[in-house]
Amino acid sequence: IQGDVLATITVLYEKKKDETQLRLQHEFGEIISTFLHSHMDDTTCLEVMVVKGQAKLLKQLIDGMKANRNVMQINFALMGVESETPEDAKSELG
Repeated sequence: IQGDVLATITVLYEKKKDETQLRLQHEFGEIISTFLHSHMDDTTCLEVMVVKGQAKLLKQLIDGMKANRNVMQINFALMGVESETPEDAKSELG
């Protein structure tokens, strides 16, 4: 996937004194347009993010979350893709 994307990311993780999740949110703050944090129980948090920006940054953000040992589950849904050029759109369509 290339170009700009609109996506949602849902993350379920263990609540521990680990700054990894917070660090990623600040590092990728330019593409995270909306953020929801909820405590599911005493040990688990659920976060939902709306992300808008370059596909490569979305991939880096997801890869960073996958590397966090406290993350139990990640789901993302791609809502839209804007190709960088008309040639990219043609190649993506086949």
